Amino acid sequence: SLQLGDRRFEDLCEVFMQGRLQWLERLYLAHNNLGTPGALALAQSLPKLPNLKVLNLPENAIRAPGAEALAKALAQGTPLLEQLVLAGNGIGVTGAQAVAQAMPQLRRLQDLHLSRNLLGTQGALALARALHSGHGPALEWLSLSENSVGDVGLQALAVGLKRTPHLEWLD
Repeated sequence: SLQLGDRRFEDLCEVFMQGRLQWLERLYLAHNNLGTPGALALAQSLPKLPNLKVLNLPENAIRAPGAEALAKALAQGTPLLEQLVLAGNGIGVTGAQAVAQAMPQLRRLQDLHLSRNLLGTQGALALARALHSGHGPALEWLSLSENSVGDVGLQALAVGLKRTPHLEWLD
């Protein structure tokens, strides 16, 4: 961890915005004290990272507004994205709904990690609906542990997962 924090990360996003790293394929920023401001800055710069395949942001503090902005930007500008890790960011139900809404455009997404995010039953239902609609055809790994999805959420996910023929890992 570089312990960037939002301010230093916003400076890095300025470099992204200048198009100097358009070839970047993987961005790993676990445990960097990134909050909603950092997520918003990244969301603005994502169109300048068209080759991004991996976005790994676990154990930060992105929260729901940051997840919403990221999901929208990912859906619009990262057609090659294969891995999205937002575990431990407190994105809640609203963040899960935003990720679910982005899934139709993330056709290459293979790994989705949303554990430890307070998704609850409603967040699980949003993801289940996306999966049931066929939005997750390449999904191989799905991590939703420690989210209190409840029986109803689990049942809905079980139905939705029938539409993920390549799924190898589920927690």
